[in-house]
Amino acid sequence: MVTAFSVAYYIVYWARTNFIFYTILLSWFSSYLVRVYAWRTILGTNGLINSTLMNIGVIDEPMRFLLFSPLATTVTLIHIMYPFALLLLVSALRDIKRDYLDAARDLGATSVQMLTRVILPMSHKGLVGAFMFTFILSAGDYITPHCSVTAKA
Repeated sequence: MVTAFSVAYYIVYWARTNFIFYTILLSWFSSYLVRVYAWRTILGTNGLINSTLMNIGVIDEPMRFLLFSPLATTVTLIHIMYPFALLLLVSALRDIKRDYLDAARDLGATSVQMLTRVILPMSHKGLVGAFMFTFILSAGDYITPHCSVTAKA
């Protein structure tokens, strides 16, 4: 959530184009299962990470702990849920006018004070919405990694 907020803040207040935003949302053009199997391919014993590390001589045999692990589950769920959180946070931050930030800066607020006293309170509903939306989707997705770990055992 912290990284999604940071990226959303950058997109809304610093980026000159929406290229980063559109690039992150581009993952929605592939289905859920394709993204899960893509991570399975990347993290698998013959996957991109293990093959690369073996080719450059860092490891001698594949690291089996990458697949069917809490790390794999976390990385996959973050990749799938990140665009949802980002979309809601960008929407919430776009409602905060730059005039409010300029006024806070003119009144002597530091960057931290602007964040805690202007941005966070004004984007509170978007933050809560992004958290709840991604939490509910992730909690509903718990059964998928749980079944894959159980099937392995």
